[in-house]
Amino acid sequence: MFLHFVLLVTALAVEIFFKKMATSKENIIEEFYSFVKYLLPVVDKFPRFQKFILGDRISNKMLDVHELYIEAYYTPRQLKREKMAKINAHLTQF
Repeated sequence: MFLHFVLLVTALAVEIFFKKMATSKENIIEEFYSFVKYLLPVVDKFPRFQKFILGDRISNKMLDVHELYIEAYYTPRQLKREKMAKINAHLTQF
């Protein structure tokens, strides 16, 4: 149940990202960073047995995705679709 909630939140973050991408490119990285900053204290409030197993996976996954967004932002236009496919594959590996 909890994993389902995490996947739902992640899917919403990606949806927001793509909606923002159509409007303003500079804010995309900042918006996702704000999401990560919001998510990390939430993960710290997990019960101890979930914080170190599931919480670390969530935190690492979100930071990896943020790093991939930064890479995609600075890649040439021809390679952006490939980078975004890599991000989607990274999210579905959860």
